[in-house]
This record gives sequence, structure tokens and C-alpha cells, in this order.
Amino acid sequence: GALGNLASPGSATPGMLYAILRAYYWENNFMRLITWNCNMAFRNKCESIMRFDPDLLIIQECENPEKVIFKDLKKPLIDAIWVGDNKHKGLAVFSFSYKIKIPKFYNPEHKYILPIKFNNSYILAVWAMNDKINPERRYIAQIWSALNEYKKYLKDDIIIIGDFNSNKIWDNDKPYRIANHSQVVEYLNNYNIISLYHELNREDQGNESVNTFYLYRKKNKGYHIDYCFISNNLINNISNFRIGKFNEWINLSDHCPLILDINY
Repeated sequence: GALGNLASPGSATPGMLYAILRAYYWENNFMRLITWNCNMAFRNKCESIMRFDPDLLIIQECENPEKVIFKDLKKPLIDAIWVGDNKHKGLAVFSFSYKIKIPKFYNPEHKYILPIKFNNSYILAVWAMNDKINPERRYIAQIWSALNEYKKYLKDDIIIIGDFNSNKIWDNDKPYRIANHSQVVEYLNNYNIISLYHELNREDQGNESVNTFYLYRKKNKGYHIDYCFISNNLINNISNFRIGKFNEWINLSDHCPLILDINY
């Protein structure tokens, strides 16, 4: 095992033992979490994202997973959860490393703000969208409503990740919404949950230098609308966080993926 490589008990310094134990712990708790709005027909695009070998994969605008066939997997598909009103376009979570389930506190009224439980931990998978019947609850307002209902679970370590369809630049858009982007960010900050991109890049909300979405797939119509919010005390557990590049993804979708490597 990881501890069996020492030449003899006397040859290990405390520093070496710590490094070996940390590496062993990291390896056994490492998780790669990816979110990507695939812009539909994921079954024709899944190999592009699977080359990154995710442990958990959140796909917005995904068809019913029964239609998706993964080939040449490094790890077997263990679980898949999907919610949607249209069999061609819903929110899917695929797990290649854990048993996952929707916890009992999930309220289908917040259909696409989907809590996922695994290993006694929670992730909120997000796909915020328009609401023509109740426009005051469209996009970021859906997330606001769900967060207020699930606030008990925000006190523990959590990752909230996905397509928020939101940015501070639209805070004052009409018609009225029950909450705007800045209010959601502040609400999460009050629970010590922060936007990972903004923390790592030292950028302000609304002034992002990297985009995650390109309207009409045009490079000059880019916006930052996909996010990973994370409990502050998990920051030191992150080994990598990146956003896919325009040129690599634009032929597949109008969104680029977010890829998070974390010890969780």
C-alpha cells in the first residue's frame, strides 16, 4: 500500500510520514466534479467530456440518460439521476465513483436546483431558467428560493455548481424578480460560501475576464453565467479549477465546462 514503500521504520522522518499520509488521504478522497450545459444531444457529445474522467458529472440540457451510452469508460457508471419535463432536455447527474441519491428535503417546486447526496456530503446541481408564468421567479430568483428553503444545509460543507444563467450586470433588469444576482451572492457569503472563480482570480462579480457562455456561439457575445460556489473552509482542499476554452468547446455547445478537482 501507500505506507509500504519505506525502506525501514527508522528511515522515515515525521515530514515524510506526513507527506505520505496526506498523499494517501488525498488519493482516496479526491473528486473531479464537472458541470457543463451541453446545449442538448449529450449522447453525441459525451466522449468529449468523458476524456476528463469525472467522478461526478452535472449536465444541463441533457436528454433522459437512458439515451446516453458511454463508451470505453475508465470507471463504470454507478448512478444517474435526471429531472426534466422534456425527455430531450433536463438536468442530469452522472456518478462514476459514488452511490448518489436525491435527499428527502428536495422540493420539486425548485425542480432544477437539485440537491445530491453522496458519502454524507451534499452538492446542489443548478440549472436556472426562465419562468414565463411567474417572471418574478425567473433565473437567479429560482436559486434564491431554493437556497432559502435549504438554508439548514448551507451551514455544513457544500458545493453549489452549475448554470446560474445570471450575472451582476443584470441586477436591475425588468420585470421585477424576488432577488437579483448580488443578493444571492451576499446571501451565500453570509454562510461563508464563496464563488470559487472570483476567489481564485481576485475578480469582482460582474467584471469577469473569462466567459463561460457565448450567445449565438459568438466569441464577442460572451458572458460569465456558470459558477461554482463552495464553503470557504474547502478552499484549501482544491487542487485545480478551470473553465474550458472557447475554441475547444464552441463547436459542441454555447457553454464551456467548469472542472473542479477537490478533496471532498
